[in-house]
Amino acid sequence: MKHVVAAIALIVAAVATPRAQSSISGRVVADSGESIPNARVALNLPNSQERVVVLSDSEGRFSLPAPEGRHTVVARKTRFAPGEATSVAGGAPVEIRLRRGAAISGRIIDELGDPVIATRVTVEGVSGGATTLTDDRGEYRVGGLPAGTFRVAVMAIGVPAFQVLTREVVRSGNAVSFRGTVGPSLTTTYYPNGSAATEAQPLELNWGDERVGVDLVLQGPRAGMQPFDVSRRGPMIPGPQRLPTRPPPSTGVIRGRVTGSNGLPVPYAVVRLDAPGRPQLVRTLLDGRFEFRDLPAGTHRVSASKVGYFEREIQVPLKQAETLDDVQCVLEAFNVVAGRVFDEYGDPVEGARMQVLQLRYEGGRRRLVPAASFGAATDDRGAYRLFGLRPGQYIVSAEVGGASATADLPGYARTLFPGTVVAAQALAVTVGQVVEATGLDFPVVRAASATISGRRVTATGEPAGGTLQLLPSQHSVSAVGGPADARIYPDGRFEFPNVAPGDYVIQSYHGRRTSSIEGEFGAARVTVIDGDVKGVVVRTSSGSSIQGRIAFEPSLGTNPPNPWDVALSPIPIDYDLSPQNNFASADIRPNGSFVMDGINGPRRLEVITTPPGWVLKDIRAGGIDVTDQVLPFGTADESLRDVEVTFTDRVTELIGSVRDDRARPMVAASVIVFSTDRARWYPRSRYVQRARTETDGSFSIAGLPAGNYYAIPVRDVPADGDDAWQEPAFLESLIPAALSVLVGDGGRSSVNFRLSGR
Repeated sequence: MKHVVAAIALIVAAVATPRAQSSISGRVVADSGESIPNARVALNLPNSQERVVVLSDSEGRFSLPAPEGRHTVVARKTRFAPGEATSVAGGAPVEIRLRRGAAISGRIIDELGDPVIATRVTVEGVSGGATTLTDDRGEYRVGGLPAGTFRVAVMAIGVPAFQVLTREVVRSGNAVSFRGTVGPSLTTTYYPNGSAATEAQPLELNWGDERVGVDLVLQGPRAGMQPFDVSRRGPMIPGPQRLPTRPPPSTGVIRGRVTGSNGLPVPYAVVRLDAPGRPQLVRTLLDGRFEFRDLPAGTHRVSASKVGYFEREIQVPLKQAETLDDVQCVLEAFNVVAGRVFDEYGDPVEGARMQVLQLRYEGGRRRLVPAASFGAATDDRGAYRLFGLRPGQYIVSAEVGGASATADLPGYARTLFPGTVVAAQALAVTVGQVVEATGLDFPVVRAASATISGRRVTATGEPAGGTLQLLPSQHSVSAVGGPADARIYPDGRFEFPNVAPGDYVIQSYHGRRTSSIEGEFGAARVTVIDGDVKGVVVRTSSGSSIQGRIAFEPSLGTNPPNPWDVALSPIPIDYDLSPQNNFASADIRPNGSFVMDGINGPRRLEVITTPPGWVLKDIRAGGIDVTDQVLPFGTADESLRDVEVTFTDRVTELIGSVRDDRARPMVAASVIVFSTDRARWYPRSRYVQRARTETDGSFSIAGLPAGNYYAIPVRDVPADGDDAWQEPAFLESLIPAALSVLVGDGGRSSVNFRLSGR
């Protein structure tokens, strides 16, 4: 897609739009006659899912290519209700007047006064409605509504309910259970406090009305489950407990207090204790205190949660008839980023898809990837609020184009705070010391973008179904990750609108039936430079199969384990040519034989789980050693039918200790051991291992392949990715201070370290 003159951005949202014989032109204005720039003007083509979309220029003018005939054109703009006009292609210019929309806002709380967060709120009218989610304060807002009568409904997801599907008894050992299903319990509450639509209070709105204070108080289970709520695993939560003065002498008691990281008590927090038999749930008092009674000796898991905080779990050892009076559980509050998104005219942008990104090491490379957060898209004021963030550094992202963005504005690229499309120019926001980072306002940026269109077909040329995604190529210099969804048509055609220049891969997959069958998969690499990319064909393949057997060589006389104690998977090497996740796991039968199907792309056969006391010896295919080798898959000819995965009980072990400069044992230090052969430094390599020291400073690493290694203790490992400690650059930095260690075949080696305690 290319820009047109002035400020008009044109997108033809069809793969093969009929040739326009004429056009429909006009102007979008407000009731006052003032022009409305950047209004989204759309034409739905007759008898088709295809459409044409443009944005009005700075004077509110637009021009839509259209086939001959009469058409209805619809205009939308943030803070206005939609408007439309009917015109004949090639006729006189039309004027579309938009009226200022109404808005409804309020707050949802539970019976204790706590906000009900991340809960769906729907505003229903005669001609449709709109839906949003509450934020961490329980607040919601829906704008751009026409004049009319509306009702407000809140849908909450409660404790999962068990439904018996059949009374057929399933026996496993001495256990008896019924076949059934677990599903969430859904409750809908209508404003002000009704359980049915007939009990809803109608809200009359005129154009431009702002109806505030439409609040609901949800009682008991109608408030649903909160994120990170520990009660989701247990029975109904009781009210705040009353602490008795004397516990029974023959049983244990755990008393404690829940506080925030600021040391202040957290009242009405839910505290769960997992004890043998039945778990217990209580709520804290106003001073944060709680108590569990009648407890046997042992180590108990105590977990606490509260709206606006992350769940925290601690281990509490308890002796027989012991009373613990001062168990402390500190909850970490949600961190928040908030601000506004606007266009180049300063007008708010509604429906922008907001994300927070982090620079992390994943899949063998560093890139910006979406981080976990809660929050809805921008509202009619352009405001956003993302919450549920852990302390760290984040980059805020806004997306207003593409199939996954509500706004669907053509001509705008994914924009990073403070208003750039270049990842290297984005400004990171640090949260943690400051719980709320507000005022993060930035404009979305117009940029050259394209539409990628084509068809996805099966190996026989039929339209393919299933999932279709556009992802940044693993080989791209672009740092921003995250999939984009397509607009898909029944005949197999697809399109990805508003794609920025760069290298991408389109992946299609379907037919995943079991954990050992990946199903059909297809991939096509695409490069966007300065225009649309058309005619892309994504052809799926049934892939290759891998068949073989698990074997054990008990050199030391060890009894062989069960073959199904092994977990074996073909791990992708190039995620452009293989599924991003959910890759197969071998279906291992009692005789040790296994099979995997639907395998595509280069892979390494890796042992994910090894039986205790055993280690991988080698993997052979057709008698050739393919251990740790990259193997091609994708066609029937690339299938392997005689794979032998052999384990030995000759397990290597590297032991040692870490002490500080005063000879005291270092507890919970990390010891990293990695091969001196840099070719072995690939993700998930068995030649790169890590262990943590015990309370006496000792450590042990079993199962390293024989060879030469570097070994070094480190106090902290990189936190920017679960596998960041395996990043080659980090390993390289450790070599100067590392010790060289020789690990012999099936033998035990030892090494001791001194690590500064300062």
